[in-house]
Amino acid sequence: MLAAEGALILKFWFHLSKKAQKKRLKALENDPVNRWRVQETDWERFEMYDRFRKVSELALRRTSKGHAPWHVIEGVDERFRNLTVGRTLLAALRERLDGTPESPAAAAAPPPLPSVDGRNVVGALDLSQSLSKKAYERQLLELQERLNGLSRHKRFRKHAVVAVFEGNDAAGKGGAIRRVTGALDARFYRVVPVAPRARRSACTPISGVSGAISQGTATTSSSTVPGTAASWWNGSRG
Repeated sequence: MLAAEGALILKFWFHLSKKAQKKRLKALENDPVNRWRVQETDWERFEMYDRFRKVSELALRRTSKGHAPWHVIEGVDERFRNLTVGRTLLAALRERLDGTPESPAAAAAPPPLPSVDGRNVVGALDLSQSLSKKAYERQLLELQERLNGLSRHKRFRKHAVVAVFEGNDAAGKGGAIRRVTGALDARFYRVVPVAPRARRSACTPISGVSGAISQGTATTSSSTVPGTAASWWNGSRG
C-alpha cells in the first residue's frame, strides 16, 4: 500500500554470526557505561539463535519484493555496515529525486489564526542558559539509562507516550530525537515515510513539527527533510 502511494521503502537486515553476537553482548556487559543496554531477554534470545536464523531466512525470502527488497548487510564491522547503508540510501534517494516528481496534494488544514495579544512562548525563552560538555555527557548517559529501563518496564505496556518537537530548521529537533531513540531498543521503533502536505492524520506531523515515542503510534519528522517520519511503539501492542 505504501509503495502504491509513492513511498520509497528500504529494508535493511543486519546479520551477525552466533560467535560475533556473543562477543558483542559480552563486550557491552563488561563496559560500565553500556552494560545497561544488555538485558536478560537478550541472552534468552541468543540461546535461540539457531532457530531464529532459520525462521529469519524464511521470512526474508517471503517478504523481499521488487517494490520493497531486503538488503542483507554484514554487521560485524560497523564502518562497513554504516557505509553500505549510507550508499544504499544515497543511491535510492538520488534515483527517486531524479525521477518525475509527483504533484503535491493541496493542504487540507486551514491556516493558523494570528495571536490576539502578540505574545508567544518563544519570546519568553531564556537563551542565556548553558551546560558544560562534560556535565552534558554525564547527564545524557544517566538519563538514557533511566529512559531505557522505563521503556522496558512491564507497566509501560498499559500506557502511551507522545513527545512532540517543533521549531526552526537546525534548531536541534533531529538531534533531540536521536538522543531519545539512542536509548531505546531499535526493535521497538520504525521509520515511516510521510509525504509532505499530503496524507496527514491526527498523528502525522506537518513540516517543521517533530514527534517521537508513543506506545500506540507516534511520528517524527524534520522540516529540513519533509516526508521522513519515524514511529515507536511497545512491542506488546505493535
